[in-house]
Amino acid sequence: MICERVVAEELDRSRLENLFLVGVDESSYRKHHNYLTLVTNHETGKIIYGAKGKRQVA
Repeated sequence: MICERVVAEELDRSRLENLFLVGVDESSYRKHHNYLTLVTNHETGKIIYGAKGKRQVA
């Protein structure tokens, strides 16, 4: 998708600097088991990555 490509190109790579403590969480939303995988920086509480799906798919 065009949106995904533009976001990937414009994403601030510095969000990964000094990243030591991360959390990964899979959450379902809506019905029918739609999943969202989020990776967060535990020190700042900020989301550093998010994707639809779960496990290796995300």
